[in-house]
Amino acid sequence: MLSVKRIVKGIPKGSPFHDRLVREAHLLKNLNSPNIPVIYDVEEDDRFTYIIEQYIEGESLGAVFQKRLLSERELFLYIIRISSIIKYLHTLPEKIYYLDMKPGNIIICGEEVYLVDFGSAAQESSSAGDLRSGTKGYCAPELEDGRAIDEKADIYSLGVLLRSMTEHSDISKNTEKKLLRIADKACSRSVWNRISKADIFIKMLEKIRDGETCNTKKGRKISEKLRGKRIGIMGLSQGNGVTTMTLAMAEYLRHAGLKKICVVEQNDREDIDGFIRCRGGRRDEVTKAWVKGGIYYLTGIPGQQRLKALNDSYDCMIFDLGSDVGNALGTMWLCDIRIVAAGAAPWRRKEYSIFEKLGGNRKDLKNWIIFVNLADNKSLADFGNYGAGMLPFPYEPDPLNPGAETIRLFEKAFRMIP
Repeated sequence: MLSVKRIVKGIPKGSPFHDRLVREAHLLKNLNSPNIPVIYDVEEDDRFTYIIEQYIEGESLGAVFQKRLLSERELFLYIIRISSIIKYLHTLPEKIYYLDMKPGNIIICGEEVYLVDFGSAAQESSSAGDLRSGTKGYCAPELEDGRAIDEKADIYSLGVLLRSMTEHSDISKNTEKKLLRIADKACSRSVWNRISKADIFIKMLEKIRDGETCNTKKGRKISEKLRGKRIGIMGLSQGNGVTTMTLAMAEYLRHAGLKKICVVEQNDREDIDGFIRCRGGRRDEVTKAWVKGGIYYLTGIPGQQRLKALNDSYDCMIFDLGSDVGNALGTMWLCDIRIVAAGAAPWRRKEYSIFEKLGGNRKDLKNWIIFVNLADNKSLADFGNYGAGMLPFPYEPDPLNPGAETIRLFEKAFRMIP
């Protein structure tokens, strides 16, 4: 049985906060986002109403501000994920306006970000009299003045939050200037001059992030080199990070300039299907593939529809072939670039014997690269020569936002390909 931590809140029916907290619970109960606490049930007796909800571990963004500066990677990761939550709320059949964006309502738990305290949130149909003003200094002027609001009220708060995160971060002056320009645009007191949608706000942030984290000159060279290529990735055994490598590589190539990338999950685990579903992917009406950021994820698609999607035109295709080596090799030989995910543990070295067989069938392994998961250059010195290039693959907590080490690895790997 899984151990899941939950909180049971007992609210006295005579409390002045009772109606607001119960309304908030019913609002959250109908939401389905991994970054918003789950309300499991609302029950009551003669004296109390009980709200049973998900327990969120971590600390508030405000508490983080008190301890240290955010890194550039953390800043982009957190603000884009927070903005994505707002985007989700604004795209519901009946829009929800959050209206109380501030560091104290954002919980950081490792790489995960949660938005809590929906006490001021309102549905699109709410009347002006039902709206609660958010926190002074963060809420939009039209909310403070009691005027009509729309989703731009939340955009204003995102802009204020971005300013605050920029002030509490260790980023370059150049990046700071660019982010503050976005914040100023989001925080315009004139509603008509403000950024109109969370999606636009996110794209503006991603453009700066990608420009800062990816060497565009190298990226252009690599994207031209890989245009029209098929890349196969297989693992020598389970747990070697094939899916992480696949997702991170697709994001890297998108940042490098390839516009339409296809990721094919050709194994029976469907990890990519679950991952992209949770991270806000949408179904393409024509191919039925999951789509996120210009990347098409072919997973969980019926036979005929899958064939149609595979025959579409893509700049590059990446095949996640899992760890069944016997089944994966057939597809690997059809690919232009062949990447093997392997482990660094000494007791796994026997798995590398497959390269002796591959060398016997085809001596030229120039288009093969071995990514040794969670290794470093020092540990690779203990490995033998398997006839293919070997590179250490770093710890990558978020493959949809690959870090600097992962980016450098891919640049080096693709330069090794003739």
